[in-house]
Amino acid sequence: MENIGYLGFYFYEIVVPQAKETALSMAADGMKAEKIAHYLKVSAAMVQNWIDESMSVVQ
Repeated sequence: MENIGYLGFYFYEIVVPQAKETALSMAADGMKAEKIAHYLKVSAAMVQNWIDESMSVVQ
């Protein structure tokens, strides 16, 4: 793996998983991906990808 430094590590290992968990909880409550993305300040495509991934694991 490429050396991404401390801030990169913090972002990919701490921030992203927390945002993903929050997004999935919000989606489970019926919130749309675009609205979740707005609140979490990430792209709607990223949120939709997380939702799609979680649905494929469930099935």
